[in-house]
Amino acid sequence: MLGRAYAADAMDYRTYLALARNRSGAATYPSDNDLAILRTGVELAPQVSSLRYSAAQAMMHRERYAEAVFYLQPLANNPHGGDRLTELRELLRQAREKAGMAAEANADGEADEGGDETAVPPAPEQTP
Repeated sequence: MLGRAYAADAMDYRTYLALARNRSGAATYPSDNDLAILRTGVELAPQVSSLRYSAAQAMMHRERYAEAVFYLQPLANNPHGGDRLTELRELLRQAREKAGMAAEANADGEADEGGDETAVPPAPEQTP
């Protein structure tokens, strides 16, 4: 069914999200192909938080921490908060630390876990 959905509309992010979710329980998850699927899904729909979060988790699992920061930063900087904001900021802090990125200091001199938009690493390289 997912193959047919992809054939019908290769630009529908929902197909990429479904492909990633379908594979998430596999022993080999996340494979290089899974990472490419998640990257493409986020590229097609960067506003979909569940897709960004899945991509960040997969990147962290593969020790691609700078890429995880790229996906987590917008989620952790959500001005509307949300139930998972504390968890997201902690995950972002861990990813930044493991990527060797220092926490940004805010005007009060305290560490700013959310960072600042200028500190977002460049988008991950797309694979053909």
